[in-house]
Amino acid sequence: MRAHVIEAGLVTNTIQVEDLSFLPNLVDADLGGVIGDAWDGKTFTTPAVVVTVPEVVSRGQAKKALVLAGVSLARVEKAIDNIPDETARALARIDWVDSREFRRDNALISSIGNSLSLSEGEIDALFLAADAL
Repeated sequence: MRAHVIEAGLVTNTIQVEDLSFLPNLVDADLGGVIGDAWDGKTFTTPAVVVTVPEVVSRGQAKKALVLAGVSLARVEKAIDNIPDETARALARIDWVDSREFRRDNALISSIGNSLSLSEGEIDALFLAADAL
């Protein structure tokens, strides 16, 4: 029979045994579950995957992620050009052209994203995609 090895409430391995008394902490694999699942003594559950959005991506990564997501770089530049305050517009242009990296917590990122009708979740997804490049 197949049995799951349970350590600290998690399935750490699945092995072939004659019976469940072979080792302590064995649970019949026919009850379900896979390696990595949690076992509460009655049921198996798959733990939620925690995704961490990168704090920083390079300028190249960011621009590639935008292009791959179908966001025109010209639209980003137009959004910058449409910033009403001249000083804020000039600073945004410097960031867009000269920054080596883009920080997710920079207010400009959310502002430009908002101008492009991107939600915070979509911006996070762009940072994740950029980080993978």
